[in-house]
Amino acid sequence: MDILEKLLKPGERMPISGLPQWEERHRRVVSEVTSPIEQAFSAGIQADRLGYAFASGLQVAQGVVFGSTQGLLGAVAITEEQGSLPADLECEIRDGRLFGKKTFVTLGSAARVLWVLATDGTLPNGHKRLRMVKLRLPHDDVEVRRTKSTEFIPEIPNAEVFFEGTDLVDDVVLPKEPWTNYVKPFGVAEDLYVHAAFLGFYSQVMARAEAPTAAQEELLMYATALKSLAQLPLSAPTTQLALEGVLTRLRTFMESPGAFWEEVDAVTQEFWRRDKPVFSMASRTRNRRRESAWKQLHVSGR
Repeated sequence: MDILEKLLKPGERMPISGLPQWEERHRRVVSEVTSPIEQAFSAGIQADRLGYAFASGLQVAQGVVFGSTQGLLGAVAITEEQGSLPADLECEIRDGRLFGKKTFVTLGSAARVLWVLATDGTLPNGHKRLRMVKLRLPHDDVEVRRTKSTEFIPEIPNAEVFFEGTDLVDDVVLPKEPWTNYVKPFGVAEDLYVHAAFLGFYSQVMARAEAPTAAQEELLMYATALKSLAQLPLSAPTTQLALEGVLTRLRTFMESPGAFWEEVDAVTQEFWRRDKPVFSMASRTRNRRRESAWKQLHVSGR
């Protein structure tokens, strides 16, 4: 069945008891399709709340940018106490060992693969040289501390990660310059595939509540737009601007349900009210990326 058709077909709501059950379901669903965008839609269809859709979209985005983890749960460690820009980073590689701390690692306490952005000396221009390291967890001299969950999507754990002279001899330092080739594309991929998973989840809420055909047509329009954007280069400013335009409207669409919402079951409604602040996560980063994309195109507007 075509993925767009699947979005219209109501399925039974299957509750997820916790992260292990979500991980098992996610792994099964994504193994059945090869296209990342269809993996995100399909995983969202199988989610019972926004949090698990978010986690699935995050895993798909990691696979697109960093490569396969062979079914292991992954997490990306970029943010530090001062921020997430290159000038903010203090986590560093010295003599083949990793030192420092990452402060907000989504799924960090459950991950078995960790992608870590670190500095490695300086470049001739005086800027910090960056490296992206792939670590397998658990790992000697790596301490992972689960932190307090957010009030929304509390099922998705966050962590602080401490590197105490972590020996990198058996780990992989990715070959490409990380900021351009991994960090920036990952931000775009995360937005794309997480929202595709959100849309997959929302499609089932609509289908089970027998939403009007006009609303379902609008949902198909957004799904088609995301499918098309998934074929474009993540680093292109036009891709980023088109994605921002689609996501702004998609979030409005999902946050403003029609009369059909009265037919949605009480459990789903409760989760939805609690979790919908997730739509505003990383809004500052998105705005910064949007401004940068317009500057790259040398186009001004109001």
